[in-house]
Amino acid sequence: MYWETAAGHIWRYNPGMKWIVILRHPIYRARSAWAMNCCRTVEQLSLNQALATDVRRSQDTLPYQNLMYSYVDRSYYANQIRRLIRVFGRSQLHFLTMREFRVRHNESLRQCFEFLGVDSSLTYEARTVREGIYENALDRIIYEEWLDRFRWDIEETAQLTGKDLSAWLALDYLEESSDV
Repeated sequence: MYWETAAGHIWRYNPGMKWIVILRHPIYRARSAWAMNCCRTVEQLSLNQALATDVRRSQDTLPYQNLMYSYVDRSYYANQIRRLIRVFGRSQLHFLTMREFRVRHNESLRQCFEFLGVDSSLTYEARTVREGIYENALDRIIYEEWLDRFRWDIEETAQLTGKDLSAWLALDYLEESSDV
């Protein structure tokens, strides 16, 4: 979804492709990507340092997108979703949030199965396959600053997807298994 030319390439291969897009709170998504890069030993900066240098790192790779250190850029969903809608049409996109998927697991799966046109009667036990443990929690002041930066994109993403993302705008929002 992030790579600018990917949707067009995928459409040329399969114009009937349906997309299931799971949206995660942008700050938690950025932190998760940072933690994964730390585990892979490709990131040496602290989370706060990585977020602070994200724009510069992205500019360093222009005119290309930075696929390694684009923690913040990837978390701006509205343009990515607009691109998918433009290429595939809204009817080929199904959106849910990470919280919906975790809290209402079987209902979310049923909706996805119906969207795909497959048997929706199957149920699966929810289980966590891999869960990150974040020793480097995001500083509350930094969290509030980034939330303010993401506010317009969260509101636009809500309009584009039809999802109520108002909880993401709350300063006390917590994702399950997360500790800001």
